[in-house]
Amino acid sequence: MSHVVDASGDRNASVLKLAYYNAKCQDGNSLIDIEILRRSRSEDQEGNIVRKVGVIPFTYESRRSSALVEDANGDKILICKGAFSEILGLCENLRFEKKVVPLTESHRQELTLRSSSMESQGHTVIMVATRKISDDDIEDRHQDFSGLDSTLTVEGLLSFLNPLQQDARKSIDDLKTLEIEVKVLTGDSSAAAMQVCRDLNLFGEVDEKGELSISGPELERIRLRNDKQFRAIVKTCKVFSKLTPDQKGQVIRTLQVEGHTVGMLGDGVNDCIALREADVGISVSSGLDAAKECADVVVTRKEGEGLSPVVSGVRIGRIAHANR
Repeated sequence: MSHVVDASGDRNASVLKLAYYNAKCQDGNSLIDIEILRRSRSEDQEGNIVRKVGVIPFTYESRRSSALVEDANGDKILICKGAFSEILGLCENLRFEKKVVPLTESHRQELTLRSSSMESQGHTVIMVATRKISDDDIEDRHQDFSGLDSTLTVEGLLSFLNPLQQDARKSIDDLKTLEIEVKVLTGDSSAAAMQVCRDLNLFGEVDEKGELSISGPELERIRLRNDKQFRAIVKTCKVFSKLTPDQKGQVIRTLQVEGHTVGMLGDGVNDCIALREADVGISVSSGLDAAKECADVVVTRKEGEGLSPVVSGVRIGRIAHANR
């Protein structure tokens, strides 16, 4: 985790504590929740939830999750965290210097610029927002709290950065030499994904001028409208952002129909469908158990190794295939 800031851009530990409450109430099997819980423990920001009232689970369509908790005074608060743009669209207020004020267009622009700046450096940005809940709001809901995650108050932003492995760029170059085309399938924003790809030198000068990136919602609109165009985009595009797990599987199946042999490298729950669909699903020893169970191969890496074992596996596999 790289940034923990409030709506003003100042570091604020209370934002991390709210994120901790949310993560603690969820199943805790997402990489982001795991990192929030780890960071909270290291900074002694865990705190105690007096009572967990309920949750609105994360979905890849809404790209957010919410936890309804009750504090020591009996006050109930809904804590929502998720993708920046989706959460911002649900907010009507923000917390500024411990006061709740209306969220103006100027505030929206400032928050968007701050988020865009982080994403342009390859960070995944998460917004944390809250809403006070009355007993009337949840009466007769029977644990169905859907719809309560609206009219929210912006509390702050968290950002996460997975540093590139030392050998990542060379490994990408080696895969290109082996005539393997590398595509990026991610649930992150386009800006964050594109920056990582540039750091990896994934694109050449010609590529930079072409249609490189498409988002999941846009890809779905094209799929429903024109199957031929959908298949053409899947073949030519290199970066697929804001994808759902089902869409990752769709991309892989489409590439296979078009005659490609597809390997998939993933380490999270959202990669499971794609790992199963791929001709070779590859995970890593540090990945989540669900991803490793869905993979055909689990790579164990030495200190400092990144993608180089995958490159070695391709070379050895080709020799074995040719000699059989």
